Amino acid sequence: MDNVRHLIDQHNVGFLSFGDENFGSDRKKLDELIEHIKPLDLLYKVSGVRVASVDKDLIQRMKDSGCVGMYYGMETGSSKILQVMEKNATLEQNIDAARWTFEAGIYTVIQMVLGMPGEDQQTIAETSEFIQKVTEYLPEPPSKRLSINYIQ
Repeated sequence: MDNVRHLIDQHNVGFLSFGDENFGSDRKKLDELIEHIKPLDLLYKVSGVRVASVDKDLIQRMKDSGCVGMYYGMETGSSKILQVMEKNATLEQNIDAARWTFEAGIYTVIQMVLGMPGEDQQTIAETSEFIQKVTEYLPEPPSKRLSINYIQ
């Protein structure tokens, strides 16, 4: 928080972007961040949030503390491929996290990855169906909120 205050005081920073592969997985540290950042009147976004780490209350508290963007690596709409990726998350957790984020008014992008080992026509069809479900809450066309990438 000393670094954040320095950025505000010395550089008039009003927006921060946090990136971490497991952002928020340590709930105690995240609660402390929310508590300390809220009075600073900053806007911020977070990348690398795991869907298994969030709930509706947490997302709303983040919104209230200045969070304007949350990016999850959902990766796939196939349970089989989620297991291959060792995501330790379910399709239902992905859908809930997206819905709660949309409902809180926080911007998000549905990030998908195609071409994992074991990917086939069936898993791609499951991902297509998942995208329809997970974007039904969007205020604009899904194409505005999708990031589809290929494994390399």
